[in-house]
Amino acid sequence: MIALFYLIISCFSSNTIKVGDWWNDTNGVYIQGHGGIVTRLDDYDCFKNGTKGCWVWFGEDKTSEVGIHGYASTDLYNWEDKGMALYTHDMMPEKLNGIGTGITHNLENLEELKRRGNLKQPEEGVSEYDIKRAHEFLQAYATKTDEQGNFIEFDETSLIIAFKNLFKTYYIIERPKFLYNKNTNKYVIVFHSDGPGDWDIVNWINDGMYPDFDLSYSYIRAQLGFAVSDTPFGPYKLVNAQRMHWVEGYKDDDKGMARDFTTFRDTDGIVYVIYSSENNRFIYISRLDDTYTTWYTPQEYAKDGFDFKARILETEYREAPAMFKYDGYYYLMTSGTSGWAPNAANVHRSTMLFGPYEELGNPCEGDGSGRTFDSQSTYFVDIDAANGKVMYFGDRWWSNDLEHSRYVWLPVEINAKDHSFKLHYTEEWKLEDYYDGLIQKSNTTTKNKILGNVNEKKVKYLPIIFAAIGLIALVAVTSLFVFIFQEKKDVQKDYNEL
Repeated sequence: MIALFYLIISCFSSNTIKVGDWWNDTNGVYIQGHGGIVTRLDDYDCFKNGTKGCWVWFGEDKTSEVGIHGYASTDLYNWEDKGMALYTHDMMPEKLNGIGTGITHNLENLEELKRRGNLKQPEEGVSEYDIKRAHEFLQAYATKTDEQGNFIEFDETSLIIAFKNLFKTYYIIERPKFLYNKNTNKYVIVFHSDGPGDWDIVNWINDGMYPDFDLSYSYIRAQLGFAVSDTPFGPYKLVNAQRMHWVEGYKDDDKGMARDFTTFRDTDGIVYVIYSSENNRFIYISRLDDTYTTWYTPQEYAKDGFDFKARILETEYREAPAMFKYDGYYYLMTSGTSGWAPNAANVHRSTMLFGPYEELGNPCEGDGSGRTFDSQSTYFVDIDAANGKVMYFGDRWWSNDLEHSRYVWLPVEINAKDHSFKLHYTEEWKLEDYYDGLIQKSNTTTKNKILGNVNEKKVKYLPIIFAAIGLIALVAVTSLFVFIFQEKKDVQKDYNEL
């Protein structure tokens, strides 16, 4: 009965944005796209139907699996699950050094992880789930397999980086951003990669490695992670995790920190990362190299204001940066620093990426504006930014249930005269009302296709509606017959007992 109910519900595809509502994928599973990115992917057959082009959504998977999850859509309403793009693992990657005052790679555990990844059935101490997790993690790093499908050679350099930085228990994966690099023909995901300091790990090991590691100690590394894949939906291979640029004399204890961040591809094709640094006190911008997997200029040669820009805003303690460009202006939105709790957004603008930036204030208007409508910025979706068509993507964090944190998508209302923009809250809205003709950029034939005429939509869904009503009626009648039959049996039983 319950399964049939979900089957009926899944027959209906969405055609509105319900802000902050429960949002399932086309399989009826809640979307794991937290802190993510929604962007257009052209020249790729996302649905294997012979038609190229789709929208993609990558975000944090905050289920027990932990990782970066991918989805695809033709209309921005209905999202098909494309699976985990970047996997984590469950094998302790570190151990105490010889004198017990520091840590070193636990290579014995790495070899055990490789062994588990090739097991065909469970054994004592290794469950089927353990085998599955090991195999999924290792597949991106395997460079050679045998006839039985066993991994026999690996990209050991990348595997060591991933083994250390993708340990599920206490390493952090946040705010993934997706890029296609046409020069290398690779797909890249950049994310906030964080974790505890060496001394915190030493203490954890000495205390018995209790399973519930206090994640408040997991924001010491403050790095960006860079992962690559030959296909947009992975699996992705982690190839680098590093801190970014700094200026000597600027809070030297926190050199190069990179926490909340976003990526921005300028109109000249150059890609930058915009990130909170100096323990979240200031916003920095750094240019990425041509592979999008590290800085363009190493720290020892980099010049502030040329290769990167430190402290681009006078306003302090800002995070969650998101940027778009329109009519020669760069618009940078940030939040305050209040943990998972929402706060007031702030917008700055400039005609030059490295500034100086002018403060415009809170773009939100109406009830809830002081809390950014109970959300935090993560990205501006480029519907057609060159012509002022941009959508706000924010997260409504639920600190006690991060897995089911909600999504706040709102149209950005740009004032072309004074070069400002506003956000107004609405519980439900249609993309077509703001971006008519721009969502469906390719002639797809999937079930998610937006029809240009609203009346055609109604006609399209009538058979589904009638079918659903019929199924509901069938369930009701069947339930009634079952009830009557059971009652009859009970009456007969009572009669026989008498």
